[in-house]
Amino acid sequence: MPTLLAAAPARHSALSGESDETLSCPSCDSVMKLTPNPYFGTGLAEHRTIALCTGCHHIAFIPEPEKAVVGLADRVADMVRALLGRRG
Repeated sequence: MPTLLAAAPARHSALSGESDETLSCPSCDSVMKLTPNPYFGTGLAEHRTIALCTGCHHIAFIPEPEKAVVGLADRVADMVRALLGRRG
């Protein structure tokens, strides 16, 4: 089960680990419901999903899964392999 980490301001938290449906609020111990972040994509909002407490409305930010970063060298190597593979 993931644990909530307190962050400033006091009514917000961040998750450490995988999110699931059984989160409990660190403030009042009520159930937290996963919901889409209404501000995602605007300004600095980078969390697609948030957890909202059904009791005291405490918010926890759900971390995005890390994406594999493909570097420039990898892309160039793939292009070279594709070009050389076409020769027959």
